[in-house]
Amino acid sequence: PNRGARVATLGVDDARDIHTVRRVLELAALKRAVQCRPRDLRALGAALLDLEDAADQRDAFRMVETDLRFHRRLVDLIGSERLSEWFGTVERQLRLAFVIVASTDHEADDPGPLVEEHRELFDTIAGGDFETAKRLLEAHLDKYESRCIAVLGANGDRSALDGAGRAAGAAVGGDLHVS
Repeated sequence: PNRGARVATLGVDDARDIHTVRRVLELAALKRAVQCRPRDLRALGAALLDLEDAADQRDAFRMVETDLRFHRRLVDLIGSERLSEWFGTVERQLRLAFVIVASTDHEADDPGPLVEEHRELFDTIAGGDFETAKRLLEAHLDKYESRCIAVLGANGDRSALDGAGRAAGAAVGGDLHVS
């Protein structure tokens, strides 16, 4: 009984912790990324193009995946298999949070700001401007952490959260409970 099913929980404290780990990894990656040659940024650029395509299609779940791929490719630029694996652990938890947030606030209806943030970050990285890229990345991470906390901490419309939890569970192949 009760075998084969795993229930994930995600709360406000989890969102804060996940974003703390993201900051450590992604800011470290940024230091390396701004020093990269253009050919080393190809995977990051390809992830951006995939995000732009998903946004053009207004495909919320694909936007989540391509957004995560962009950040994964950024971390991969560190060149450490262990740190990339560590990000993979966080990425699974981020996927849950991103799907909940995207399902709740309907980001796919107006994906322009999300795409523009990633485009501006990529262009700044490619231009080698660490200080501006750092400011952009920190603002991006702050914004999405705040959105996560607002949605996960909402006590008002439980039906929206329950629906988002079901959508997130379907996206990751399991059940999700928002705590």
